[in-house]
Amino acid sequence: MDKPWLFILGCNNSGTTLLYNLLGRHPQIDPLKKEGQDSPHMPFTNDYRDDYGFGLNRVWTEKLGLFRNPDVKNIERLTQSWLNMRASKGGKYIMEKSPPDAVRSLWLQEHFSPAWFVGIVRNGYAVCEGIKRKKGGAINYERAARHWAKANEVMLNDSKKLMHFKLFRYEDLTENTEKTMQSLEKYLDLSQHDYSDTGIIDLGYSHFSPSKIVNMNQKSINALDPNQREIIHENAKEMLERFYYEL
Repeated sequence: MDKPWLFILGCNNSGTTLLYNLLGRHPQIDPLKKEGQDSPHMPFTNDYRDDYGFGLNRVWTEKLGLFRNPDVKNIERLTQSWLNMRASKGGKYIMEKSPPDAVRSLWLQEHFSPAWFVGIVRNGYAVCEGIKRKKGGAINYERAARHWAKANEVMLNDSKKLMHFKLFRYEDLTENTEKTMQSLEKYLDLSQHDYSDTGIIDLGYSHFSPSKIVNMNQKSINALDPNQREIIHENAKEMLERFYYEL
């Protein structure tokens, strides 16, 4: 397979699905209809399972070793499974997104070369609120904050060893979608595409309207009380400051 792979990296709840859906509209990209970790042949490839398969409820950085170097016994079987999941087959790139990819980019580069990577980071306060809201009592803010910080830390550190990597912010993607997508097209050497069209490829993810893309950070942050915000700050201070994410 000479066609390069394109992997979307980022902590869960950081806008990876939005970015994946947008890029999936481009005629030069062949997206998978499901996340790669949801391949129907996982029992035969052993072991590219999702975080739920390990009982981690979205905070998969708590067992980093399970995800950084997946114990896949049959790379060829996994590759073929992904190829069979493509929504289209005429593009320049094959695109895959699974949340833990953020911490296994070096493994992906080794086994799926040539590989290109796009990372996305989002305000940690908003991400933690979303993780806690979606998982309820199963996850507290301390765990959510440590997870967000660690996922981004590993992604950024590993990116220094990637041949092709470009980082974007959720805030830029939602507030200036057209400019951000043009920057992505330049990075990937793609033709210019209009992402505002109404048609959408069925990727197995929730549908959305490009005309209604908005930054949801403030809504999430407003849902946090002062004590919850302080907990997030205490557990992810260094990474929050690195990206200048303030309340």
